[in-house]
Order: sequence, then C-alpha cells, then structure tokens
Amino acid sequence: TALRSTAVQLGPARMASPAIEVQQIVVQGNSRTHEHVITQELRGVLACHSYDEVGEALVEGTQRLRELGIFRSVDVLLDAADGGSASGMVPATVVVKVSELNRLSASTGTYLQNGEGSMEASVTALNALGLAERAELNMTRGHERSNAFRLGLTKPRPFGADCTVQAGARKLLNSRERVASHCEKVQAADVSLSFGDAARPSGSHTLTYELALREACKLTPAASAAIHMRARTSLKSSVRYSVAWDSRDQPWTPTCGSALRAEAELSGLGGLGDERALKVTAEAGTHVFLWESLGLVAGLSLGAGAIVPLR
Repeated sequence: TALRSTAVQLGPARMASPAIEVQQIVVQGNSRTHEHVITQELRGVLACHSYDEVGEALVEGTQRLRELGIFRSVDVLLDAADGGSASGMVPATVVVKVSELNRLSASTGTYLQNGEGSMEASVTALNALGLAERAELNMTRGHERSNAFRLGLTKPRPFGADCTVQAGARKLLNSRERVASHCEKVQAADVSLSFGDAARPSGSHTLTYELALREACKLTPAASAAIHMRARTSLKSSVRYSVAWDSRDQPWTPTCGSALRAEAELSGLGGLGDERALKVTAEAGTHVFLWESLGLVAGLSLGAGAIVPLR
C-alpha cells in the first residue's frame, strides 16, 4: 500500500480487510530534522482503524509536512502485513521518506517606492536546528537615506499546536525629505501568534505585540514647527489583532471571489509609551467575471479606518 504525493493507492484485497492498526512510524532521510517534528504531523494515523481512515490521515499529514516548508519532497509508504494479528487487526507500519531543502539560501532584488530606488538582500537559515524553524535577515538600502534591517525567527506548530509563532527585531530609517523635510527612525521588536486559514470559514487570525522607539530626525531647514516638536524619541507599546477571510481564486490577479481583512490596534497597553489610542481598519474586495471569453473582470474594493485617542 503506497502513498505518493497526495494520492493513496490501496489494493483490492487489503481494502476488504475489516481493520488495520498502525503500530509505528519510521522516518528516513532526515539528516537535520528531529524525528518528532515529522511524526507529530502524522500522529493522527495511529488512531485510525480502517484503510479509508488511514488513507485520509496520511494525505492530511503529508500536506502538513509540506506546509512546514523545509522539505523538497515527501513520500509515505503504508506497509501492511498479509495476515491479521490475534486482535483481528492487520498490523502496519508507516514509512516516511523526506528530502530536506538546503540549510542556507540568499536572494537579492531592486524596487522603486515613493520615488526612491532601493536594493534588497536577504539571507535565510532554514531548519538549522532541526525544529522546522526559519531565521531570516533582510537588508534594504535606498539610493537616498532610507535603509532597513530586520531579523526574524519563525517556528511553525510549536509542541504540535496548529499555529505559528514569530519573533523579530528591526531597525529602519525612512527618508521623507521630499514631502515632509525629515527622516523617520524606528527601532522595534515584536512577537506574534497566528493560526487558522483565510480560505476556511473560520478565517485566519494573528495576535501581535510590538514595542517600538520612534524618532523624527535629520530635519531640513524647511521642516515645520510640528515636525520640530516630534523630533524626540517616543515609545509605542501596542497590541494588534487581525482577522482575514479570502475566497478568491488567486491572490494577485483574481477573477472571482471575495476577501475581507480587519485589524484593531490598541497602543499604550500597560501604561507604557507616549501614544494611547485605538486604531481600527477594514478592507474588503470582490471580483466577478463580466465577459469570461474575453477575460473581462470587474473588481470592487473598499477600505475604512478610524483612530480614537484614549485618555
């Protein structure tokens, strides 16, 4: 009995077997990845007692292994004995063979934003500790004064929980000299917890805490009095919660479906920081075919937001 990709192939003789008992999961090809990281994604198969249930559990577990983003390929084999045991169940073993992605990768690129050209470079350390973690260093340099550095760490499914934990630190300098006669400097650290899937009815959810030091600096002679008043270091402590639903057929050039995203941010939590406010934003969009043979699509999007100062 073999599983390749997400297809389950079961022989007719074994399909007729009344019950099956998966007794162990054997992992092969994991030179860096800890065995428990792989077996925890397939643990549901141990509670299955029919070939249909086992097949569905293996398909789901294989997809979860792919979603970790650390394997080049995943192959699963269900090896069942020809005869039954004393309990009447057919004993079976699940063999998982994985091929891991490279530990280090790098990428570069250029882009234009707000009239300033920038070059971006990133280095990613993938699964270096064998826990399916991802560490990424991202660096951006603008042709004027803008620059940004961010170090992030992502851990999917900690302790087998169906969620993702992220932590990061960043330092950036945004040049606003063309429009506001100053630069904005930010040093921040954040941690977030995300779970769910936007394509499902329950949606995706993200909870983030951020602590940031902000400063308006490098003022030009044309800077206004309001900018000069902001030319000091301020502290922002905030909690953000966002939720999203997405039924579009594709995210970049959708032809049908709808999407909704809402976010609420509360700053000044715990009495920390100079800013105390509640900010709420929402965005929604929908797309429909007007003329399918010509590829004519109509889209409508709406956005709204509000900021309420808190005393």
